[in-house]
Amino acid sequence: MHAEIARTSPESLRKISLSLAEYNLAKEGDDELEWKGKMYDIASLRFSEGKVEVLALVDEAETNLLALLSKISKAASSDTKTPPMALMQYLSVTFTIPEPQENSTFRFACIIAHNTPYSSTDYGALHKIAAPPPRAKA
Repeated sequence: MHAEIARTSPESLRKISLSLAEYNLAKEGDDELEWKGKMYDIASLRFSEGKVEVLALVDEAETNLLALLSKISKAASSDTKTPPMALMQYLSVTFTIPEPQENSTFRFACIIAHNTPYSSTDYGALHKIAAPPPRAKA
């Protein structure tokens, strides 16, 4: 982002005056600032008498991304509909993998996980099936 700031005219940088406490709350890492719902890439800082003057470039892409993530998060947390039980049971099957063995039998593993916000339960089963492995059709 420093390259983009270097290509930007000084007139398009925004001057933000903050108290030192506000600056410490708003800064994100060494070169970013979140202020009033927007993300900024810091071009320069000037500290004087408990105040901070920030010259920064509005980062529209990051601001839009954070807004989208916030919208998705709010939609997910406000959804009160319970998914159908059949769908929950289907989604709780983690995987089913047949593993061919050297002695022409299959070992069939099935792990079922049922997770809720309150508990997590895993069930597992391992079965040997006395059968040759499946063959690809020519």
